[in-house]
Amino acid sequence: MCLFIHEQVSSFHPVQNGVRGWTPKVEIEKGIRPNKEKEFNMLKIRLKRLGAKKAPTYRVIVINSTTKREGKPIEELGYYNPKTKDMKLNKASAEAWISKGAQPTDTVKYLIANCNADGSLNYKKSETVKLSKKAIAKKAAEEEAKKAEEEAKKAAEAAKAAEAEEAAPAEEAQPEA
Repeated sequence: MCLFIHEQVSSFHPVQNGVRGWTPKVEIEKGIRPNKEKEFNMLKIRLKRLGAKKAPTYRVIVINSTTKREGKPIEELGYYNPKTKDMKLNKASAEAWISKGAQPTDTVKYLIANCNADGSLNYKKSETVKLSKKAIAKKAAEEEAKKAEEEAKKAAEAAKAAEAEEAAPAEEAQPEA
């Protein structure tokens, strides 16, 4: 009796949509797929890590967002070596995938934005130097000393100009007398 009720409620299928086992008959009749498979997943443009330990190289790939980082890509767009700043990217194909709705990661956005027409990286080395707290304090003290010195020079020049103005009217008055 239980077997009869069970047959009416659900049906067994060996493999349907990549999922094994029982699926309720209601879902099969409505055309609803089991929860383990989704119809649409977002595409991502991201980096696939290759290379040895502490010597990474990456491939820029288009891949389903739910697959693992080293999974099979839909398309490989190029490669990037962060140690040597060497890159080759098919920029036209990357922009075509973005226009189709693929979402690039932040790093890939940077690489696409700083890519030349031939696909190489237009790397701009940052020239900012980080200073220690002592060096910052020393630099600030030197700047204050320079400002004080400049102010002293300006005050001395102003005093000389004032003396010259006072002396000039006195000289003019003496020849008249």
